[in-house]
Amino acid sequence: MPTIRFTDAAIKALKPTDGKQVDYTCATIKAFILRVNQGGGKSWWVRYGVIIGYEDGKPVWKRKRQRLGAYPKLSLQQARDKADGVLTLADAGQDPAATTAKISSLAALGQRYLEEWAKVRKKSWQEDARIIKAYIEPAFGNKNPEHITRSEIKAWLRQMMQRGPYMANRSLAVLKKIYTWANDEEYVESNPSFRVKSPGKETPRDRVLNHKEIRLLYELLAERGGVSDLAALMTLLKGQRSVEVRNMRTADIEDQWWTIPAAIAKNGQAHRVYLTDWDLEHVEVAKAAFRVGKVGQASDYVYPSPTKIGAAVGANSQGWKRIKLAAEKIPDFQLKDLRRTLGTTLASLGVRKEIRKACMNHVEGDVHDRHYDRYEYDAEKRAAFQLYSDHLQSIVSGGKGVAKVVAIGT
Repeated sequence: MPTIRFTDAAIKALKPTDGKQVDYTCATIKAFILRVNQGGGKSWWVRYGVIIGYEDGKPVWKRKRQRLGAYPKLSLQQARDKADGVLTLADAGQDPAATTAKISSLAALGQRYLEEWAKVRKKSWQEDARIIKAYIEPAFGNKNPEHITRSEIKAWLRQMMQRGPYMANRSLAVLKKIYTWANDEEYVESNPSFRVKSPGKETPRDRVLNHKEIRLLYELLAERGGVSDLAALMTLLKGQRSVEVRNMRTADIEDQWWTIPAAIAKNGQAHRVYLTDWDLEHVEVAKAAFRVGKVGQASDYVYPSPTKIGAAVGANSQGWKRIKLAAEKIPDFQLKDLRRTLGTTLASLGVRKEIRKACMNHVEGDVHDRHYDRYEYDAEKRAAFQLYSDHLQSIVSGGKGVAKVVAIGT
């Protein structure tokens, strides 16, 4: 166990070590520990000993550890003060663990997971929160996480399979993550989800909207005109991820290029998207309609939240639910189908694969793909996005729906 001098600068500089969990001992207080887990999360711990009996008149000691909290939510000074409190109790002959409230329900453990790990480490933490609330809490929320059994989890998964394999598998994945994290952090001693297999085989979704469905969706969203509707409309026009469109800011648009920041992009790579004149008309409509988000509060978001100050419209807002209900004439419709529609349509219009990938910010494992941003294919992307925009306009206007086929990038 390495020993270092605890300072804020030293703690911030600590990184995961070869995917292994590492405990660092404080150079001045040997019982005071900082744990860095495999994913880079940091938490404070303290070691102490308690007397559990006597043999031959001599005390028998048991070494214990107690978790103090997560860094940086719990600062270095706060953690040191808590460690001092634990050690003071131990020196007085008390077991500090006996005075610490346990996590008695899976609902509470799930919320702790969201606050201490998911919100810090996952861009998609809101989806984890939704799954916990919608599927995990109804089944196990009031149960003690130490008392849930593998057989109960398997029975729950059999029920979840009635919704289809995708959601059953995603829900199990979240439950496993909660238990794995809680076990690593020593909130729980057992993990009943360990080695529970995914219950169903998923079929990759290949849904692409046809011309009639594109026209119906465009007319529906334009007519409704709510903030969620116009954000979904821009998702149709550009084929980018919903979260990226919802977080579009006026400051991110310059000279007809919309830059999706690395902090928002799913793959962590900043992405430039060309906005045609038609696209910009839709942006201006949204800006004029939603200059303020919450009443009286100006917003830099093109699609601001109607309820939260300084925030983009949320993925789980009532507006998105109403869109799905209103789009009943488009069977089995999901917003992610719009992204697939972009890729498939560009392919049908003769756009080369690497240009399509550049338009969709798909970065894969080979050297060429990882570094395509050095060139960015701006000219080719501009031509491809213009081609797609012309194609959509032809469909929406009731034309034949076929733009001139060209090979972008040749």
